[in-house]
Amino acid sequence: AGSGSGVWLRDIPLATRKFLGSKELQVNVRQLLGLPIPGLRTTERCSSCHRKHGRNGVQRFQHCPTSTGLWQRRHDEICGELARWLTSWNFLDVEQEPQIYFANYHLRPDIVATHPKTFQRYAIDVTVISPLQDKYLRRSSAVNGCAAKLAENYKVAHYREAMQVERPDDKFIAIAMETFGRSGHMTGEFLRESCTCCMGGRN
Repeated sequence: AGSGSGVWLRDIPLATRKFLGSKELQVNVRQLLGLPIPGLRTTERCSSCHRKHGRNGVQRFQHCPTSTGLWQRRHDEICGELARWLTSWNFLDVEQEPQIYFANYHLRPDIVATHPKTFQRYAIDVTVISPLQDKYLRRSSAVNGCAAKLAENYKVAHYREAMQVERPDDKFIAIAMETFGRSGHMTGEFLRESCTCCMGGRN
């Protein structure tokens, strides 16, 4: 194994789980290598994600929104941590899952917050994506952060019309995290600029 090859274990965005037992380590390594996980079988299409859960565990553990609860847990923990950071950086009116943000669109950002110096209002939506999914795997193996970039682009396009029509003065930010810890470019830029500005230039 090369230098830093185990960093992904440390960077998985699951704040409440810090220790991996031997079986969990085996499952994580086999999943990373694309190997079958003992005990998992290909099943009928999932009633939630409408895909088959293969033997490598990628769909079941990293993408299906209900079968294990891990996808939702990762998403909610990232939202909670991001809201905590924004509050610590003195952002104003930080609100998670605002009840009414768009009047005529069935969309709701995960967080809305106002910059303490520029008073720019941000609508922030978080997405967690696995680079091991079949539709991302080939490009992700060649380009670091490819899955996060595609996820950011999708979120921006998804919210574009609603933001332009109902919230033209607000700025939309897509926070995209890959399941092994890599963040998207927009995510990194927003966090870096917000932290630097609000801390007076200190990193």
